[in-house]
Amino acid sequence: MAEDLSDDNIVKALAHPARREILRIFDEGIASPKEIAARVKLPLPNVSYHVKILRELGLIELKRTTPRRGAVEHHYVARERRSLTPRAAATLPSSARSSVARASWRQLAETSGSSDTLVQVRELELDAKGEAEAVEALEALWTKLDRVQEAAKKRAAKAGAATETIVTGLVLGKAEAKPRPKSRAAKR
Repeated sequence: MAEDLSDDNIVKALAHPARREILRIFDEGIASPKEIAARVKLPLPNVSYHVKILRELGLIELKRTTPRRGAVEHHYVARERRSLTPRAAATLPSSARSSVARASWRQLAETSGSSDTLVQVRELELDAKGEAEAVEALEALWTKLDRVQEAAKKRAAKAGAATETIVTGLVLGKAEAKPRPKSRAAKR
């Protein structure tokens, strides 16, 4: 079984819509292929195949088994994994990027009513080198946020305190080209 929770494994998992949906269910908690098949309305053999792929990629792990009429039902849960980096996200098929983006926008929209929500949007004019540097900056920020999260978890565990879920989103994409307004001098 794979132990490497690399971007490549996450990309492979997200490349199929059924695996994206199944992984989301595992992210919610423990489930068996039979339970998932009923939720996603797919045949059990199909779900079992995708669960096998997710397990081989190291994205889920077996939590327990339950005897069922001469058979054994396996219950899995998602393994903790790091977020998909911007570079790896760019390698996803467009359908997977769209699905991930829609889910992310929904999650961000749910936070927009809170007075604690900070939103910043900025348009940048970049050349190819600037785009590459922007991607590097976002990847560095994700890495720093992962370290901030780990430190917060350790402090909370040490103090016996709870943590709060904070939703963070970063988007880097090309805007559609807008026609530039003509200058006054050009109009004369």
